Amino acid sequence: FPSHDTDHIKSLLEDPNEFQGTIEEDILLHKTSDRKRFFMKDGRVFDLEYTPIKTTHGDLGSFWFFHDVTDGHHSQSLLQYSEEKYRGIIENLEMGIMEVDNDERILVVNPIFCKMVGYESEELIGQNARELFIPSKEEIQIFDAALNERKLGNSNVYEAVIRKKGGALIPMIISGAPIFDPNG
Repeated sequence: FPSHDTDHIKSLLEDPNEFQGTIEEDILLHKTSDRKRFFMKDGRVFDLEYTPIKTTHGDLGSFWFFHDVTDGHHSQSLLQYSEEKYRGIIENLEMGIMEVDNDERILVVNPIFCKMVGYESEELIGQNARELFIPSKEEIQIFDAALNERKLGNSNVYEAVIRKKGGALIPMIISGAPIFDPNG
């Protein structure tokens, strides 16, 4: 790829100098390269791979493979944006939020929940919520009834008493909803 051969491609790129530098480096090293990502002015995204063509008679040239990864890149960016957006919303809500898995292990807590129960998030993540917070057999029955509803795919709201760090009991209104994960 002499410089003049890339001019038609470089004019389409957001950073033509990075592209030219990559091309020159690949030619100089003359070995198969890892994929390198480039962004075009029109919003498309592609990965570039370089492979030298060698035979027992010497070098025959180079193979440049352009992978159009636009859809995957944009989907990944959108997913990352959504995750950051909802994480920010959850962390700033004026209500306590705790997410548990099917075994009642705590996966996520927001700062308000931690403040309500007197724990730091590091103390809660991975703990069994039932063992940590449910203070009596009567409360276990309330939680079990709500859990059975969620297993059926139903959301619910109920009042219960939980145990804070240090043993104090506090009443709470709890809203529970199943989150379906395609991976189980």
